[in-house]
Amino acid sequence: MTTDGEVDVDTLVEHHRRLVDEHGVSVVHVRGDAVGPALTHTVGLSLRPEQPELVVSGLEMAVSFPLLGLATQAVLDGRRLQAGDELHDIGPVPVRLEPVSRPELMVVLQAMYAADGPPVPLLQLVWQDDAGQWPWELDREVCCRPRYVEQL
Repeated sequence: MTTDGEVDVDTLVEHHRRLVDEHGVSVVHVRGDAVGPALTHTVGLSLRPEQPELVVSGLEMAVSFPLLGLATQAVLDGRRLQAGDELHDIGPVPVRLEPVSRPELMVVLQAMYAADGPPVPLLQLVWQDDAGQWPWELDREVCCRPRYVEQL
């Protein structure tokens, strides 16, 4: 811990490393604030050949953990997820996997696996809104929060 009560990156890395060693994967949640949305991402999936880590943005932990849990279980069951895949079996609406342009911003993940190399690749789970549109199909700058997120 730091002097202001925050947990430092080294402590977080060690905690998640133990979870990955024990369970094969761990999940990191970063609360949103005025600067950015909440982020929840996996750690450990990239230890499998050609499997990026997964991230969900903008959802509270109570929703993002089950969503990532279902996608993670698919990987643990042998499914290889890649950019462009649409998943129709992990929630009430389709989820599409999109590459993350700045994966280096996931501090714990990169501290664990990319210290001396390129950033670990990351795929974001993106969902359709209630009208069945993807965020890039909308004519407005901010996508509305779909009602179904409370159903996960």
